[in-house]
Amino acid sequence: MPYADLLQLCGWGEDQIAQEKPRLEEAFKILGLGPEEMKSAEARVREGYDIELKGVRKALGVWIGGLVDVVLSKKEGKRIVYYSFPPLGGLGGRISAIGKGEILCVCPEFILDIALGAIFDRIDPIMETGEEKALPPGAALCAMNKIRVGAITRGIIPVPDLLLASSFYCDQGGQTDEWLREVYGIPWVVMDNVMDSAWDEFPNLSLERVSYMAAEIENGWIEAAEILGQKPDKEHWGEYATLYSRFVEGIAKTNSTMKADPPPISQSNLQVVRFLRNATSYDRFADALKAIEILVPELEERVRRGAGPLPKGTPRVGSFLIPQRDQSVAHLIEKAGIAVPVTFLSYDAYTAMLDTGYGTIAEKSAQTELSRGLYHSTSAILYWTKRAVEDFGLDGILWTQPIHCRPMASSGFILKKAIEKEMNVPVLVLEVDWYDNRVISGETMRTKIETFGHLLAARKAKGRIKASS
Repeated sequence: MPYADLLQLCGWGEDQIAQEKPRLEEAFKILGLGPEEMKSAEARVREGYDIELKGVRKALGVWIGGLVDVVLSKKEGKRIVYYSFPPLGGLGGRISAIGKGEILCVCPEFILDIALGAIFDRIDPIMETGEEKALPPGAALCAMNKIRVGAITRGIIPVPDLLLASSFYCDQGGQTDEWLREVYGIPWVVMDNVMDSAWDEFPNLSLERVSYMAAEIENGWIEAAEILGQKPDKEHWGEYATLYSRFVEGIAKTNSTMKADPPPISQSNLQVVRFLRNATSYDRFADALKAIEILVPELEERVRRGAGPLPKGTPRVGSFLIPQRDQSVAHLIEKAGIAVPVTFLSYDAYTAMLDTGYGTIAEKSAQTELSRGLYHSTSAILYWTKRAVEDFGLDGILWTQPIHCRPMASSGFILKKAIEKEMNVPVLVLEVDWYDNRVISGETMRTKIETFGHLLAARKAKGRIKASS
């Protein structure tokens, strides 16, 4: 079994490998992953990830398992539902709950990006197919949508039975789903949102915005269940909420450990665990929970020892998201002497603990989603970023600016102006593509990152001299 060493490295036991052997071999054949690709992936995992942490290894194994699940879902008789990233109101998890393993409801491009991209480095041909079919290069189109189109048209993942479509945050996702619907005749459920708000409204939420989003979540949930021949009830909402709450509690605990000096783990490794709640299948959710439950005590032990990837006193920055396809960017940041204890997409886990004060489950979900900021406004993203500066004692912001993401393509420059003026904290806006290595590689960013590291170190040293004098 040429894949055994890789899977064991990624937290699979011998019994699990033996049990899933026929599935593994069929899926890897479809994906074109042979002995050479397995060896290459094993080297990438060892070089790119903190394999001393069993929780990280377990998480990587969940991503590989999720890849196998989505590739074989049609052959195994599953009802298939795809939602775009980012999802709305936990609908993917709730629809998975009503299916009890008979419905596979996932964001396939996210699974492919991490499993087939970050681990196996075999995602480029899929994106190229997506470009040939529908999303041409050079038009500032999202790589995630290219992966979705390319993987379906190449037959790597099956055509779904239902699309959960939305353009409440990203219009490209909805347009991509519309193309798939027209070409393949796939039923869809469309959800929307109201993004208009006064600049200074947040963190207060207007009743109209919560009510509108709650109605979209509720209607989307009911319509999707009817198409799938299911009858949703409060038990399904509750089951998902229980699983989700356990996972978010674990993320909140990891965030707490990241306040330590030094942070006990690279943020790029933490992202691999954190994003499991967005893309893992219902059948793999127990393993996702296990990964976070393993990781938390490992990080707490490192904090007790004062251990981490970087020395104590290293300048600390926040970011939005560390590019996950190419670990070289994360390594460049660390080699420049910069620690990243928090990103916007990890810090927002705290808001899931909020007491919403709303009555219905859909209203509670809508309030939580809006309170995270991403689906509310740019001013809300600025609000939480400023809070992160204070909560995590940040010396700067290294804002990864996604050049092919229309909702986020200009926010970094707004944040830079506001944070530097209001908080006297330096901000580097670093243009990236989170998912496509062909556009901007880590090496093209080296000079900017190293210069920013020198600046932060000098400012920190000057602050220490002032404090001691």
